[in-house]
Amino acid sequence: MAPERRRHDRYRFWIPIELRIDGTLRPAVGHDMSRRGALLVCRSEIAVDTAVALRFELPPGTGRMREIDGVVRRSGPNEADPTGLWPVEVGVEFSASHPSLDADLKQLMSTLGAGTAGTE
Repeated sequence: MAPERRRHDRYRFWIPIELRIDGTLRPAVGHDMSRRGALLVCRSEIAVDTAVALRFELPPGTGRMREIDGVVRRSGPNEADPTGLWPVEVGVEFSASHPSLDADLKQLMSTLGAGTAGTE
């Protein structure tokens, strides 16, 4: 078994995300997020090493929009829904760490009565 490399708490929840790639907007859904990255599901594959920007409202319903730059580190079939609306899973590494995002994620999970999905 490979040693665990994750260092930051990951939070599992669903949130609509606007994904920008070379000026083109694509819908996606955030599935798992930390201060350093996110796991998204989307409609089509995105090549590894593609620069992206994620735009989303956090906490939901507050009007506080975040835009975070990152790079696709993996892209492949969404094993949980391979023929559904979101058949592709994409792992994004953020270009920088976002400690304030971590605080907002913790607050959201507390509001939802949920915990973390592990560490990243």
